[in-house]
Amino acid sequence: MDNKLQDRIRLAEMKERHKNKLKPWYKKWWGVIILLLGAIIISLVTMSGIYIYQSVKKINADREALYSGQRPDLIKLLVEGQGRPYLGNPESEIIIVEFSDFACPYCKENQAAIKSIITKYGQQVKLIYRNLILHEESLSLSMASLCAGEQQKSGNSLFWPMHDKLFDLQGKISSVDDLTKIAVNLGANEKTFLECMASQKYLGVINADMESASTLNLTGSPTWFVNNYQVDGLITEEELDSMIKELIKNGTAIDVTEQATDNAETQK
Repeated sequence: MDNKLQDRIRLAEMKERHKNKLKPWYKKWWGVIILLLGAIIISLVTMSGIYIYQSVKKINADREALYSGQRPDLIKLLVEGQGRPYLGNPESEIIIVEFSDFACPYCKENQAAIKSIITKYGQQVKLIYRNLILHEESLSLSMASLCAGEQQKSGNSLFWPMHDKLFDLQGKISSVDDLTKIAVNLGANEKTFLECMASQKYLGVINADMESASTLNLTGSPTWFVNNYQVDGLITEEELDSMIKELIKNGTAIDVTEQATDNAETQK
């Protein structure tokens, strides 16, 4: 037999015996898996990029609408939030929103004025509390208020009693044990409260408040909204009373920005 023919036969037999080894990597089973995984990763990255782009685009559009006044419904949602603790009449058309910090001395100072207004107007107003955290210890204080607030005593949420105690004892609370003692003395179940604190159950609520504050460009506490009319810093009882009387009279808040700003001391 011709030597060249024999060489061809041997080469053909060798290729047959080693055909799997001679396959390109992308035709082997592990190569196919790598390609599939790569395709999946590229798809996920692409989808994530599209989602992020659309989210940023929506946020920018919302901000533009907010600042141009084209979306009063958006302003209302950003200011008031959803399901936040409140006092007064849930159906009231006069809504006071307080963006506050339990560690802020100016927020504490303003509590007497707001309590007097709530006492005076009762069911004619609705007061909503939202978190604007500006101090290192404020997160645990806000969490404690909400963890206490999910429990009740005599059918009433413990949020507001806890709210008052946190301001009354401002600067004297140094641990979760201190917060637990306060909550338990108000009537909270200790085990339930501690579980809530440990799991940071209401972190999402607090973060949502902070995101709203950021979108609204709030940089100091307290910041007040009276029917979406903004007043920064300390506000006097007289100023609040004047705004509410005007709203009761004809549904429009008077401009007290200059008076409020003169007296405002913003804690940043």
